[in-house]
Amino acid sequence: MAGLACGEASPLAWKILERCIDHFMVIDDADAIDAMKALAQGIGDDVPVVAGESGAAGFAGLAVLMRDRELARKVSLDTGARVLVINTEGATAPSVYARLVGESAESVSKRQCDWLQRVAG
Repeated sequence: MAGLACGEASPLAWKILERCIDHFMVIDDADAIDAMKALAQGIGDDVPVVAGESGAAGFAGLAVLMRDRELARKVSLDTGARVLVINTEGATAPSVYARLVGESAESVSKRQCDWLQRVAG
């Protein structure tokens, strides 16, 4: 997750964030990779999504929180919670993406297009 390995917060961003952030967390690279795979699969009725390591980090954090009931409770995540996760990165390194996910970004994008046609049609 090179895009997230900055070592410190941007001073400009921190001026905004410090007033509205309630919680922070760290995730392992393995959690980000698992999130990339889950997003690529499009599990259940979900659309397949191409997300790089940094792009999948928010979803990975949510998955980590939801595996631990106590942590989820501490951040008010329950069955009534609504969560917005923003994917900030696609397959910026296509060969790395394919190695980590086990499928090319082009293949995932093709399945995404097929899913969208099926749902819209």
